[in-house]
Amino acid sequence: LKLQFLYFIGTMVAKTGFVYGSQTGNAEAICKDMFNEAMSKDLVCKEGSRCMAMNKLAEVGFTEYDALVVIAATTGDGSPPDNAKKLWRHLQKAEKGCLKSVKFAVLCLGDQNYEDFCGFGVKVDVSMGELGGMRFIERGEADDGVGLEIVVEPWREKLMKLLPEVATSENVSYSHTSTPAVPIGKNTRATSSSKRCFITTVKKDKMADYLKYTAAIHPQVIKGLRVYGITSLSIFRVPSTNQVIMTLSLSSRDLDYAKLYGDGSEYRKDERCAAWEKAQSEYHSGWEACEEVHSSEHDWDKILLGL
Repeated sequence: LKLQFLYFIGTMVAKTGFVYGSQTGNAEAICKDMFNEAMSKDLVCKEGSRCMAMNKLAEVGFTEYDALVVIAATTGDGSPPDNAKKLWRHLQKAEKGCLKSVKFAVLCLGDQNYEDFCGFGVKVDVSMGELGGMRFIERGEADDGVGLEIVVEPWREKLMKLLPEVATSENVSYSHTSTPAVPIGKNTRATSSSKRCFITTVKKDKMADYLKYTAAIHPQVIKGLRVYGITSLSIFRVPSTNQVIMTLSLSSRDLDYAKLYGDGSEYRKDERCAAWEKAQSEYHSGWEACEEVHSSEHDWDKILLGL
């Protein structure tokens, strides 16, 4: 009971390393700003938490910290910044399981004009997971071409809410509380993951034309969707029906979908994108959001953190 009380009043906070890989200074500034906010609000252990470049963490050691917050920029097509190269070499040579006692979160900074968008940050996130680390926030991918803040600010808010819950102790049962996402369609309920699923019924005798329309998506539309946070999109046809299902993956679960893609959005200011969305009405009456009942992004981590 005493330990539980200490946890709820916020004294059980983690020794946290805030680390950055930064070439132009953006990632460093964002990382330091997040570190200062966490320290000022007593969200991390003030005695041992530090902010440093990735190369410095390589010297200190991954397991020096209970939790790691990584802000990783990408240079060129998927390359690490100069002050992150040493850490990347360490990650590539590290033994599996070496991060099993470490919780982590990765925010990637990149530019969609490069083919391997956020390539380095994605590789760091994947590697830390493969080495046994426990991801406590889904990876964020921010695009400097349209404004880093679109992804950075929601990710920062999520981080500040979850930092007090990642304290490492054998006597603490961890929780992973999600923040409801912004509603994105009728009958939409809050979802804990960065995935979205929708269903619609294609108008009678329009299925063949709809399939051709979908297959002929214009490159400008693809670029627009990626720029504003959609990392992947798939459409499935339900056998023997006129129904189709669309699944989306977003760069952050907290993206305001309606604001980014709805009427008056920057996305629709592009004539090609606006025309593409308007043409949807020729084939169906709109997408209806499916209710999420289970997500590995949230439910599995919650279960594992409670072990």
